[in-house]
Amino acid sequence: MEGLKLAAQYSYVCERARLLRVSEILKNFFQNNAGEAKKIESILRGLASFDFYREIAYLNKKNFFDEEFDKGVISFYWKGSPKLKGWRWIHNSSTLIPIIQLKMHHIIPEMVDDCLIHPAQVVEKSFDDWYWVKYRPIIKTKKGLEINKEKEIKVRNELRLALQKGDWVTIHFRRIIEKIKKDEAKRLLKLTKKILKRFNKFNKKNKKTEKVR
Repeated sequence: MEGLKLAAQYSYVCERARLLRVSEILKNFFQNNAGEAKKIESILRGLASFDFYREIAYLNKKNFFDEEFDKGVISFYWKGSPKLKGWRWIHNSSTLIPIIQLKMHHIIPEMVDDCLIHPAQVVEKSFDDWYWVKYRPIIKTKKGLEINKEKEIKVRNELRLALQKGDWVTIHFRRIIEKIKKDEAKRLLKLTKKILKRFNKFNKKNKKTEKVR
């Protein structure tokens, strides 16, 4: 059940969930524990993230897990914690797979930035469910996609998490998703740097292959 709730917590803002009109169902399940678990599981199996849950569960089942919706599997996919096998399958890596073949001038860094999961620190509450947080955005440079210097942005706390100044959170599509520990924030940032370095390497390799052809 905890794994399903965490999956719903992160998935309610994803594009496919919005297209399928299940965002509110997922959010309500997380916030109010409303909805049958079987129905929620069925919805989550229809989202792109499910295939990656399955890959991670399979890679780790001998030592840790035997099901796709184990909380550890879900947590690892979205933020890289706990430390498991399969970092190439986590969200920030799988998100970049479809665009690895694109030429860099076709890639819009702001869209990539919105799609990735970022660690952020709460600066202050703005009004209602809006908060100022500081995080490190994705930018485009001569080397490719990189993590830039820290900046402040305003994001929504739609899930009504209890937050204070200094708390660490994850953000996705300008929404606060989960309160996390500082070491989880550091690990997610480190993994994202590793993923971007790998992405730039493959993107550069593809460019050279195209020139040879």
